[in-house]
Amino acid sequence: MLWRKKWRVPTASGRRLFDASSITARVLLIRSGLDFWSRAEDVSAFQHDAVRAAQVRVLALPNATHHAHLDRADRGRDQMLQVIREFLSTERAAVARE
Repeated sequence: MLWRKKWRVPTASGRRLFDASSITARVLLIRSGLDFWSRAEDVSAFQHDAVRAAQVRVLALPNATHHAHLDRADRGRDQMLQVIREFLSTERAAVARE
């Protein structure tokens, strides 16, 4: 069953994949408590490094999985969609004022 090992989904390694200090836009980080891929310390590191970001907002969904957009409403999907709508509508309002 060697092929099963080869295609197994990797877990978080703690290795940084990009430099968040170059981001200047507003950022919404969504952290799912049951996520197999990212870790809570990844969010903290991103917040620390995103020194030029106009805003960094974190939404924690303790009962959601990595696939929060597919989870049931009671696991945080509806809350996540509402926060995304609010986050994007705030941006649209700011652009309209300019």
